[in-house]
Amino acid sequence: MSRPARIPSGAWPAQLDATLAAGFVGESSAEAFKRKCGDGKPYPAPRRISGVGDRWRTKDLEAAIDRLHDAGPLDGADLI
Repeated sequence: MSRPARIPSGAWPAQLDATLAAGFVGESSAEAFKRKCGDGKPYPAPRRISGVGDRWRTKDLEAAIDRLHDAGPLDGADLI
């Protein structure tokens, strides 16, 4: 019998699906998060992993959050 994978309490996996990534960065939903991913947007594009799907690395998301805080306030277009 296989055992389900577990994430230790208080820890984030090294790579996240869209739902977990949205929670990690504080977005309201996976859809809202994905709209803000890609070139010229606050968050990086996902890495497509064969047989798994789109994944975001936590360290890439942490770097994006650091850039957002260093960049100063966002204008209204960044919030849409």
